Amino acid sequence: MPFDLSSRKPKDTAVLEIFDPVDGTPTGARVTVAGRFSPIARAATFALADKAADIPNPDSAEAFDEKLLDLLAACTVAWEEMEEDGEPLVCSAAEAKRVYLAYPWVREQVQAAFLATADFFGDGGTRS
Repeated sequence: MPFDLSSRKPKDTAVLEIFDPVDGTPTGARVTVAGRFSPIARAATFALADKAADIPNPDSAEAFDEKLLDLLAACTVAWEEMEEDGEPLVCSAAEAKRVYLAYPWVREQVQAAFLATADFFGDGGTRS
């Protein structure tokens, strides 16, 4: 029996729950991230490729990390229940980049969700 490719169309986004880095409990914060196959990720990837021409050493580990951070920030569509020092955080690519730099454990979780292709298929979407 042939495999029907149309049964595996990915969703554009998935919602992941952020877990406490110390004890692994859910924090209540959620981040909506666009997947690698989404139009948002494709546009961000093309923009980064154009920008790479302006980077002095585009193949360095530092440049790679910067490009990945920019991609994750661009693919951060929304978040809920995230605050800093008691103040709610407004979601934007610039703010996502700042948060991911200040709180690398949040970045690590968002990056894992972004790379977890299976999270963008099926009815679910919340990463656990």
